[in-house]
Amino acid sequence: MKLSIAITLLALSGFGQTALGQENLPLSTNTLSIHEAIELGLANHPQFLRAQIEVEAAEARIIQARSRFFPLIDLGGGAKQGLSGAGTALGLKGLAASPFPDDMAISANITQTLYDFGRTKFGTKARRFELAYLKESVSARRAQIILKVIQAYFKVLQDRETQGVSREIVKEKRLMLKQSKIFFRNQLKSQLDVRRAEINFSRAQLKLDRASHKLEQALAGLENAMGLKDPPSSYVLEKPKIEVGNPGSLKELLAEALEGRAELSAMRAQIEATKYWLKKAESERYPNLKAALSIGWANFANLSLDKLLFGGLGIQLPIFLGNLLSGNIEEARQDVERTNSINKELANDVRLQVKKAYNDLLSSQESVVVNQAITKQAQEAVKLARARYRVDLADFVEFTTSETTLRAAESDHMQALYNYKIKEAELKYAVGRLK
Repeated sequence: MKLSIAITLLALSGFGQTALGQENLPLSTNTLSIHEAIELGLANHPQFLRAQIEVEAAEARIIQARSRFFPLIDLGGGAKQGLSGAGTALGLKGLAASPFPDDMAISANITQTLYDFGRTKFGTKARRFELAYLKESVSARRAQIILKVIQAYFKVLQDRETQGVSREIVKEKRLMLKQSKIFFRNQLKSQLDVRRAEINFSRAQLKLDRASHKLEQALAGLENAMGLKDPPSSYVLEKPKIEVGNPGSLKELLAEALEGRAELSAMRAQIEATKYWLKKAESERYPNLKAALSIGWANFANLSLDKLLFGGLGIQLPIFLGNLLSGNIEEARQDVERTNSINKELANDVRLQVKKAYNDLLSSQESVVVNQAITKQAQEAVKLARARYRVDLADFVEFTTSETTLRAAESDHMQALYNYKIKEAELKYAVGRLK
């Protein structure tokens, strides 16, 4: 009787392994490494692309600010009839804006700012620092995308390990259910034992369904991190080689973070930009000296040189603008203070991120060591169960259970390693090494 039951269980076990092997077959041969996933994220993620567009726009604003260093040249022409001076409504410059009531004129006009007490210089420098701010922001966005891809990538690997273990447990519970039914038919177990086995099998199947659902969510998260619109129907993630290393001292990491984090570099550039905007606002209190030249033709009766050529100097000095200048200066000064405050707050946040990531990494290292020891114990348990089974001191179900326990321990160890890689990436991000 015992021999027939053992043969039946062996056959059932072989069937379960075949079915499980078929379930584990990938739907396609597409493979994706962690480096390829990061490259896809940087190439396709809309946030990174938008940040690059903002940099190009900032470069255009620098060109606009620098344009005030150069003369402005334009052509103008007009014909008018009627009230003298009403032609100013056309907004023409130079000879084309002559006040005579009945004339035609065309002219080339040149306007140049000779001295504006630093308005153009300060505005251009402010724009340059704004460009530096946006470039550092691009670096910060790049690091964020890399971190998200790494987190999502290893989350998929973790959930696949969970799914694999859940399948092994389902196989074990199915085998135990078959054993209970066989024992019941041979009057070695009661109907209650069969019902318990059915319940355990249903619970295991439910856990497998939940694990599969979590895996689908993790895959969707990875696709989102990579910015993919139409991801492949299925792909296999390569399992990278993982080595646990020494993160270094917390003091050195904090110093490196305060120096190397792109967000802090961006804020330092933004502080400089606000300082130059303040200088520009203060320079608006002083005069603005300009020169103008206009040369062309007008249908004057006497076409003398003084009527075909105009040149002049002008000065503009603000006297009273209803406290507009003082309000602009105060607003710019408050922007400097506000940006300095944001920078201090960000520095505190960075310190907290580094400390938290550092402690999380140390904790993950301990988890790796503990799970490695548990795996070794499970391996010894499998050897003992195999030896007991060979001498008929244990049945096949006990042997299968020990193998499932080993698979679970190995899975926990792998998940601990994947979690370590996530925490390592989070520490690198906090320090400013993800570039």
